[in-house]
Amino acid sequence: MVVSSNLKPYKISIHLHAAFLILIVVAYTRSKVVQQVVLEEGKFKSIKKLLLISIFLLLGQLVLGSLVRQSFDDLRLAGELREEWVDLSGWIFLTHRTFSLLYAAVAGAAIYFLYEAKIKHIAVRAILVLIVSNILTGVVMGYFEIPQVMQPTHLVLASLLLTYSCVLYFGLKEKTTSI
Repeated sequence: MVVSSNLKPYKISIHLHAAFLILIVVAYTRSKVVQQVVLEEGKFKSIKKLLLISIFLLLGQLVLGSLVRQSFDDLRLAGELREEWVDLSGWIFLTHRTFSLLYAAVAGAAIYFLYEAKIKHIAVRAILVLIVSNILTGVVMGYFEIPQVMQPTHLVLASLLLTYSCVLYFGLKEKTTSI
């Protein structure tokens, strides 16, 4: 469908959103077949809430990012020079860039509390590395005229970030006290 539509930007965005939903389902399924992350009672609810908020912020970022990509595609099709895309994309790019700081703060707080709770799950480290990597690729795109390799790299990193965040969220379990 995407190929037969000559890669119309809005259809690519729709397919990206569907792929993100598939990643969430895969993360949920994976979390049910592997060992869960157990947290103390007092820390469980606050960390779980922070993770959920960060996932919703990330989903917002993914939608905004697909709109940025869509605007870049529209600008490319209109014959605009690559070095002008960031300026010409206007509020979408600025909102995506600014919103990333909010996401990083909330996700960073969740990661901090998980480290404080001595959780050594691979997803915790992966999320931290992916947040930093995504910010770096975003900075490179914003300040170096969107090098071609950076767009797909940024998207793949964001997709991995969503997957690991969901795996961690769905895999959290509250420690129960036995009498």
